[in-house]
Amino acid sequence: MVLLGAAGVARGEEANPTQELVDRIMSHDRAARAAFQEGDFALALNELAAAQDLLPAVPRIYNMAQCLDELGQSEEAIRHYRQYAASQDARPDRRTIALERIAALEEPEPE
Repeated sequence: MVLLGAAGVARGEEANPTQELVDRIMSHDRAARAAFQEGDFALALNELAAAQDLLPAVPRIYNMAQCLDELGQSEEAIRHYRQYAASQDARPDRRTIALERIAALEEPEPE
């Protein structure tokens, strides 16, 4: 799995964030990427959530779903994958992956 970049234009009241806010968001996103690459999915998730709280971005929802998936938090991962897949801003290739992960996570455990 690979984290998507979360840069882009946000919708809503923070469409023109200050440079200080952008710097804080980018710092969280960089820390999340590094933590994810090191396999520290809990830290990556915390950093992504911090950035998302500052300025929501659709790619970050997918990244959060990946972290939750890696952490075995299936219900939350499914919720995030669904949110991502439902977004008009979702990348088609990642939407497909999200839908595949939802199906896999919802599949009953073999007995």
